[in-house]
Amino acid sequence: MEYVSKEASKYDVHPVIATPKFYLIHTTRNDLFFLTVIAKESSPLMILDAQQRIIDTFIEYFKNVSETVMRENFSLIYQLLDEMIDGGFPY
Repeated sequence: MEYVSKEASKYDVHPVIATPKFYLIHTTRNDLFFLTVIAKESSPLMILDAQQRIIDTFIEYFKNVSETVMRENFSLIYQLLDEMIDGGFPY
């Protein structure tokens, strides 16, 4: 959130943020940030594509992706993520 507060708009935040120890890769959808934290350098497009596929899956299941929907369906979202991401790698 430190990087978001520095920008004029939350949509101006770069999708890939490098910190001393990690890379933060995010996608914004419906005022939600979908954040992936990686410890080593990897293809940002692969991460962004995986995030987009996860969001598309949530839309298929819930028709709307919002904070309320995410809270109400936490256990189902957790199970979906467990099926889609195996050991930190997209499946």
